[in-house]
Amino acid sequence: MDAALARFRGGLLVHLDPADHELVSPLAELLTRYRGEQRLFLEIEGADGVRRRVRASERHGVRLSSELAAELEKLLGPGRARLAHV
Repeated sequence: MDAALARFRGGLLVHLDPADHELVSPLAELLTRYRGEQRLFLEIEGADGVRRRVRASERHGVRLSSELAAELEKLLGPGRARLAHV
């Protein structure tokens, strides 16, 4: 699976809810450990219920792997991070 993820030319989309403010710092630390070439997108749901998608700068790219997926699920819960075609 990791070989397929390494060839994937899309990015990673991470969904954050209004209540996730205390997870931002641990999420940033986690993503820094997996810094790489694939684009990172954040889908942030505001208090008004509207979802806004933000593309992180290229210097905040990620290296997709099964380990990253497992750690994201542990931190955020299931279904909060997914692959995104760019």
